[in-house]
Amino acid sequence: MGYTNKAKKPLPSIEWLEPRARKAHLVAIIFLFALITLLSYWNIFLVDHYNKQVWALIAYESIPLILVLPGILKGSPYAYSWACFAILLHFLEGVWMLMEPQKQWIGVAETLITTGFFISAMYYIRWKYQLIRKHNGE
Repeated sequence: MGYTNKAKKPLPSIEWLEPRARKAHLVAIIFLFALITLLSYWNIFLVDHYNKQVWALIAYESIPLILVLPGILKGSPYAYSWACFAILLHFLEGVWMLMEPQKQWIGVAETLITTGFFISAMYYIRWKYQLIRKHNGE
């Protein structure tokens, strides 16, 4: 009942992996910028700003995303892993907003954008690590 030596699954070819990783990277970047845009639009134009500082709200919600942005733009799988953790907070916020009738549309948008980012990021991480392994001679 211990560890058994299973034969390793062969990795896909570089020609198969590269375009898919590139597309997943592009889609994830689009979703990330869409989320930052949505949060900014929501906080600037649609939230009641009585005694609230708009830029503080935008910074509070966007800082985790902006911190991982340089790594995402470079294509670092490590940065993508951290971004997936940060994006879960926005997913939870979107689901929470779904429960409030006056905020349902933003909840739907935020939930869909974060889900799209999470899925594309997971595919990118997988394909990028497979590419790295393939380039290293595996």
